[in-house]
Amino acid sequence: MKKRNQLYWLSQAGGWAAYVFLNVFLAAFVFKKTGDPVFWWRLLIFVGIGILVTHLMRFTIMTLDVLLKPLQQQILSLIIITAVFVLVEAVIETSILSSFDLW
Repeated sequence: MKKRNQLYWLSQAGGWAAYVFLNVFLAAFVFKKTGDPVFWWRLLIFVGIGILVTHLMRFTIMTLDVLLKPLQQQILSLIIITAVFVLVEAVIETSILSSFDLW
């Protein structure tokens, strides 16, 4: 496996693990909701969609050669791409949560 690919997967695993840890910590010690099955389903759904969306986002960034553009174009492109993928994630998550009455 290439070094950059290893770094990508390590970053993905570390970032999503930190997200899960933070949510479980807050649910357990602040909101006292770890016994609620809806919490676990919502967390699983968000992380699953998040992993898929971040892979698609990376693919889009690589396909459009965003990182080869001048810095100002990179910044604008990344802001637009991020906004689009945030909306995609929100629509998918909302649809799934609504379908399974996890709202």
